[in-house]
Amino acid sequence: MSSLCLPSASRAAIAVPLTEVEKKAYEAPDNLSQSALAYLRARNADPMCSFGDWAALSDVVDEQTAMYLKTEVADGIIAPGYTPEAMAILAAKKSGNFIILEADPSYKSPAGEMDFREIGGCVFAQRGHGDKLITPEMMNNITTKNKDLPESAKRDQVLSSIAIKYTQSNSVGYAINGMMIGVGAGQQSR
Repeated sequence: MSSLCLPSASRAAIAVPLTEVEKKAYEAPDNLSQSALAYLRARNADPMCSFGDWAALSDVVDEQTAMYLKTEVADGIIAPGYTPEAMAILAAKKSGNFIILEADPSYKSPAGEMDFREIGGCVFAQRGHGDKLITPEMMNNITTKNKDLPESAKRDQVLSSIAIKYTQSNSVGYAINGMMIGVGAGQQSR
């Protein structure tokens, strides 16, 4: 799940249970669904970054997620589906002007397809890697003396690697407790 601001993911998170401190800080209701929890975490990674905000979920949007999103500043949402209750809630947001898009859950990025960009009359081509999944197993090649890497650190490395993969240019990111708390995109106009 991520919250998109402008062309890149500015916040991203997965559904890691909240601590008691986080519940208070985020004023989170009890019994959040997995999708609602992931959105709450992503949104609260940087709650002030909301101009042009879009929500992007990798799961079907349920009523709890729609109720939470209803109270937040956002221009639209994209997800692979919506429950009828969630669709009714979101369709009423922004006096019916909230943009709701449905992603094709069966879409697969073609392996090795060329990606073309035109800038100032010059065409750049780069072979895409959208078909390569980032998994916890990729974090097993530990090159430091200390080989102990907790599962939570692997989870956060996977999350940050995926978020950075889809952020423009040379980017850096920091994830902890299942949420990106820092995403810095590099120079985007070169």
